[in-house]
Amino acid sequence: IVDFLTRKPPKNIVVNACRSSDVACAEPVATFTDEDGTGHAQFELPSGFFGFFELKSASLPTLLYVTKPIVKNTLNRDLHVLTAETIELTAQFTGYEFDKSKGLALLEALDCSDTPQGGIQFSLSGDPGVQFYLVDQVPSREAKVTQYDQVNNTANGGFLNVPPGFVTFTARLGEGGLELGSFNAQIRRNTITFIDMHF
Repeated sequence: IVDFLTRKPPKNIVVNACRSSDVACAEPVATFTDEDGTGHAQFELPSGFFGFFELKSASLPTLLYVTKPIVKNTLNRDLHVLTAETIELTAQFTGYEFDKSKGLALLEALDCSDTPQGGIQFSLSGDPGVQFYLVDQVPSREAKVTQYDQVNNTANGGFLNVPPGFVTFTARLGEGGLELGSFNAQIRRNTITFIDMHF
């Protein structure tokens, strides 16, 4: 878990692993506290765990969704968290301000080798807020599909100012192309929601 700009772990990291049915994460199946400050979160999870991770730290609250059951030892990629200042800067690139009563969703589509894919178009049910794609790590309102960044091994799309609640996100191959799949995730106010969609 690292800060998006500094690439260093934020302070006071606590992460809960939550079942998908426990939307408020009232009874986490596991909890990690980063006592040594490395940012390396480790969990022992029930086989077939399917749900999300709820992260709290000096950065903004963050949710990371698991879109396929975890059935073996897995090493996730770095999770980049954002401070309030970073998200305000991100919003400025889109020409909008971040509404703290709403949330930010960041998505990637990954193939069977867990490689992020360019050329993917995302959409969502309900109010989409402000849609963008990251081009050279900068939010672009002009881009219509994900752009693969070989240096950072990312291909992100996002939605700024998404109203809180459950939202269905859909991925398509190319602009208006073949639907690859969809995923239902919770958006919380003043929170970042990460979704890695596996196909």
